[in-house]
Amino acid sequence: MKTAYLAALLLLEYFVQILSQLVSLPPYPGKHDSRCNTITAMTGAIVKDKIFVFGGCYNIPHVYNVTDEIYSYNVVTEEWIMEGKTPWPLKSASLQVVNDDIYLYNIRWNSTERTSIGLWAYNTKNGAWKSHGDFPFLWHGALVSCEHDGKLYFGGSDDGFQRNILQVYDLSTESWKSAIYLSDRLVLRALICRHQSIQLIAGRLGDIDEDELRQRHRGHSGPQSVANLHRNGTLGYPPVLIRAYTRGQISNADPSDPNLYMLIQSGNHISISYLNLDTFEEKPVGSILSNVQMPLLMVHGKAVYLLGGVKSRRSRNIDPFGKQNSDEDATALEEEENIFHHKFIVNEAVVPTNLTLHRQGVQWDNGRFEK
Repeated sequence: MKTAYLAALLLLEYFVQILSQLVSLPPYPGKHDSRCNTITAMTGAIVKDKIFVFGGCYNIPHVYNVTDEIYSYNVVTEEWIMEGKTPWPLKSASLQVVNDDIYLYNIRWNSTERTSIGLWAYNTKNGAWKSHGDFPFLWHGALVSCEHDGKLYFGGSDDGFQRNILQVYDLSTESWKSAIYLSDRLVLRALICRHQSIQLIAGRLGDIDEDELRQRHRGHSGPQSVANLHRNGTLGYPPVLIRAYTRGQISNADPSDPNLYMLIQSGNHISISYLNLDTFEEKPVGSILSNVQMPLLMVHGKAVYLLGGVKSRRSRNIDPFGKQNSDEDATALEEEENIFHHKFIVNEAVVPTNLTLHRQGVQWDNGRFEK
């Protein structure tokens, strides 16, 4: 079985090399360094035709500085320009795009401060910043979010160890609404708001044994369920598991687009694929061997953009099957460079694959999150 799986993966990578195109972008002009101690060397999001990058950490001898610069990359003209500055130097943050606004949370304003409990918004048209106050609730782990019908939904990644609640922020009234109490306790990796539904990528605590929980806290992700959220808080589970979800992105421009673009990181092996959240068919986009890990993943049309990343602090030259790679196999895509500035051109001619997905022989309720 393992031999057949390996052969299938090699065949898949052959097709990816033929049918996917990896393109270098103009280098980022700001001060980002992949050696800084943060989850990513860049904080960014795409709004219409522009990728906005905020702040970041860069290295000078014996010191890690943090910048307050904001740059944008126009995917049409392929040019970087400086847009302005953040209120304070910003090391890292999580972002949620809503129309022309970018909401920031999980913010670290400098190199030493703990994660902020504040919610901020940046308007990409006029460059104005606005504070939405502090979060009025506690959470465990890092916050994840999505936007649906003018409301922001927030949950803590490890809330399931203590609670099972999603918090709701109404953007029109700028007020917090009644929370949603989930039917299961979850290790939450992502919230995905679509045109008529909200889906979660998560592990149910009742389905995860103690050894796997310890592995996750060491940074190793196990299989994740895809769950449909109903308005009463109950969850419906499609018969599918995602092998090792690391990052994901849906199209901001087209809410009806069912494709979730996923980045899977295993050691120095990065693979990109997209999963149809209606049919649960997966198609590969491309794969890379690189010593720079965890780049940002952004989608525009049929292109997947990879920016930033973190330089590995220890040798983790491991393939997706746990085997140690040889030195020549572990060569980085751009060894002389510190960060990614590339895009994959998605070719839909690639045949569907289930290498990442594991289907389960159970029935499920395709519920929708509607008024």
